[in-house]
Amino acid sequence: MEFQVEDLNTVQKKISVVVESERVTASLDEAYRNLSREVRMKGFRPGKVPRKLLEKRYSRHVEGEVSGQLISEAFEEAIKEHELSPVSQPIIEKTTLRPGEEYSFSVTIEIQPKVELDTWEGIDVEWERAEVPDEQIDQQIEAMLDQNAIVEAAEEGHVAANGDLVLLNARLEADGQDPYSLESLMVAVGQPMGIPVADWLGSLVNGMKVGDSRTDEGVEVPPGTVGEVWEKVQPTLHLEVNEIKTHKRPELDDEFAADVGFDSLEALREDTQSRMEGHLKDHTKRRASRFAIEKLIELNPFEIPQGLVRGQGEALLQENLRMMARQGLPAPQARLADLNEEHQNEILDQAAFAVRRALILEAIADSANIEVSDEQVDNHIETMAEQLGQQPAAIRSLLQRQGGMDDLRGRLREDQAEELMLEKANVTEVDPRPPEEPKSIAVDPENVGHDHDHSEDHDHDHSNCNHDH
Repeated sequence: MEFQVEDLNTVQKKISVVVESERVTASLDEAYRNLSREVRMKGFRPGKVPRKLLEKRYSRHVEGEVSGQLISEAFEEAIKEHELSPVSQPIIEKTTLRPGEEYSFSVTIEIQPKVELDTWEGIDVEWERAEVPDEQIDQQIEAMLDQNAIVEAAEEGHVAANGDLVLLNARLEADGQDPYSLESLMVAVGQPMGIPVADWLGSLVNGMKVGDSRTDEGVEVPPGTVGEVWEKVQPTLHLEVNEIKTHKRPELDDEFAADVGFDSLEALREDTQSRMEGHLKDHTKRRASRFAIEKLIELNPFEIPQGLVRGQGEALLQENLRMMARQGLPAPQARLADLNEEHQNEILDQAAFAVRRALILEAIADSANIEVSDEQVDNHIETMAEQLGQQPAAIRSLLQRQGGMDDLRGRLREDQAEELMLEKANVTEVDPRPPEEPKSIAVDPENVGHDHDHSEDHDHDHSNCNHDH
């Protein structure tokens, strides 16, 4: 085979290949011999089907198979000979394979750029002060009191208010309809329970006391609560409160602190402050790191493979959707192509930054000769195991089975490069900036779930190079 490698830009190469006619002929001959042994055709013994008959019936299939085989073999030879490392799916442009003739095609690949930083030590970095206001600490402790509240029967004469639990009877009546009754239904006042009828009735009992009853005529029944028939007739609603339960919060004192594992209220407050400051320091460190990376990108511009960016974008989208699902939000199955253009571009911008960040940190790690020791890997696995409540051996085995050990070493090396970058930076403390508003993901519902092709819009063949990188 003859190879010609052309640099299209710093991250894209085009490999043009010419396969000599003798190799084409030999590959076709072997394919037809194999086919002859496999094909069962009336009147012929296995392996004795005439070549011309096979060509007449199977030439398109055989030539396509041989074409794919030659492309795969040539691709493997080319990247090995020229020491290339593709980072995204190759794009193939090919001609028609003809017996007895040379076969030519080209493969366009993207490679990871070699980033050389002019400077990375001593760059100016803004680092926000990690100060937790007293009122935020108070709010956190108030939330702990709410979490440790107990439910008990309300005192006599208590008026139902937001957050109370109310046990009630309800009945709907309308001419021509059998009454619809609910006995001893528990609802939460002013707070959704996820049960439509309970949420509706819970919005109506605010201000009622045990033993109170009310009758409302011509009520509007919300859709999806008790059936369509009641939504159309504007029935009469009878409500009767049987019982009210309230949430009683513990007193904020040393006894409460002891109940949640602290020697005193002062110790609880100190721990709360420490934890909140720890989270805030992690947050401000991430912001400082991003500020530093953005500076380095500005000072060291370089091209990045767009296929790599799109792959990173798909990964970011899936992580966003998983996060939405964990929070109980609607999270349809979707790919980038299902999003509108604005949201696609937002995610691709995030992906481009992630790719540039990884390449810059790799360049810093190379410059500083950072290596990850086995001990560091072991320590990280032990930390993971402790957080997950697993044995370190189980975590290690899982990583090895999934091929994740190299990824783990890469992440640890990247973390060390980030630490070194910030350690060497010229840091200026600044006032905290307001947090960025989280952006929702807009999915086109007409596209989600359709079996349409999400591949790039071009007339190139991606299917014949199954090289694993």
